[in-house]
Amino acid sequence: VPFSVVGGASAAPAGVTPERWNVIVDQLRRVIGAENVITDPEAVRAAYERIMGRGMEMRRRQVADINEQFNEQLEQLTPENADNMILDLGMPSPEMLAAGIADKPLRLYGNKLLKKAEKHGYTSSDIRNLPDALEHPIAIFKGRYDGAFAILTELNIGGNNVLASIDVNKGAELNVNIITSVYGKEHSRIIRWIEQGRLLYADKKKAIDYLIPPAPMAGDPNNVRR
Repeated sequence: VPFSVVGGASAAPAGVTPERWNVIVDQLRRVIGAENVITDPEAVRAAYERIMGRGMEMRRRQVADINEQFNEQLEQLTPENADNMILDLGMPSPEMLAAGIADKPLRLYGNKLLKKAEKHGYTSSDIRNLPDALEHPIAIFKGRYDGAFAILTELNIGGNNVLASIDVNKGAELNVNIITSVYGKEHSRIIRWIEQGRLLYADKKKAIDYLIPPAPMAGDPNNVRR
């Protein structure tokens, strides 16, 4: 089913000009295909086939186990042991593979995480369940250079959705995908990436929900942009 903008979503969201919204919609139409697939359907199908031998139920169990292990590692992470801790986030999802992320383990260095947390003003506990969030992302984008990718998730830090940057060719670490950064990415910058044509994959429903938040309720002081 081709992507379409219908109903109340046909108008540009608040703060986005009609001209910019038209560009965003064109980019979404360019890549969104049937169901949640917005990369090349054949590439996604091939990616699924690469993990189907283990079965999707086994995949779900693996992700759940990795997610639990990751959360335990986060709890153990301290400035004293950060240099020696490498957090395991499992293997890439079919969507990641179809987007071009290499079929090798995802890893995050403890010292890198603490540096990014300090820089962006969050704690390691703010990224609990990151493996599960990466398994079901909102969108995947091209990075700034060859071999770099960025994954937008439903996790939230300080009102912004968490973005994980991945490098598949990080120096000598050619046997793993290195997560180089994790932080909350401003909504306006994600919009700009879509305008620039960097979108590789998006979950159709999650992308629309992200781009067009629910209309504010009159008098609700808690109604802020997520």
